[in-house]
Amino acid sequence: MTPPLLKTFHPSQLIFREGLPGSSTYVVRTGTVEISVLRGGKKHVLAFLGEGEIFGEMAPFDGGLRSATACASTACEIWCVRTEGLQQMVEQSPQFVQAIFQALVRRVRALDRIIVPSPDADGWVAIAHVLELLAGVDQDQCPVTANIPLPKVLRRLPDVVGRDEAMTKQILSNMAEAGLFRIVGFLDSETLVVEHPASLVERTRFRELQSRRRVQEEAA
Repeated sequence: MTPPLLKTFHPSQLIFREGLPGSSTYVVRTGTVEISVLRGGKKHVLAFLGEGEIFGEMAPFDGGLRSATACASTACEIWCVRTEGLQQMVEQSPQFVQAIFQALVRRVRALDRIIVPSPDADGWVAIAHVLELLAGVDQDQCPVTANIPLPKVLRRLPDVVGRDEAMTKQILSNMAEAGLFRIVGFLDSETLVVEHPASLVERTRFRELQSRRRVQEEAA
């Protein structure tokens, strides 16, 4: 079996970056490691990992890209296990398999606790299509400004984006922060104010393209 390699990292030193290939899994021997993702140009910290905790376990298994960025939060000593060694450890050690499973569960729960505003992930374009219809874009005379009651929107959107009402409202807030429309009023009287609704889908697609480019540039 390929023996693990012990590596030392300084505070703030990058261990691996989201979106790049990965061939190793890591185990923290000493120190603290920060796990984060980048969405919409903003960094979201998922976890701080300490002694004995595993990270970077997904990419070596499925051959995919890193799903998050790992960075030394403090001075660290970290065991680096290459893919071939990892597979042998999985075959020979049920305890190691259980540790990996627990690490995956923690990561999924951390993702569930945060809202990551990503046009791709949250179906912004699909939402924009629905809002154009609710604004009357398909009618003969499209308004320059459309005022759409939020309760009316929430009756339609959860089924479209596959999220519950609370998550759908958060996605709408993210879109408003991106400048695609405004949300005015309070509680049950909240209204979406969409300027030039006929171009909403086009503008949303442009935001989506900007987001993709930004992620690619930051991963480069």
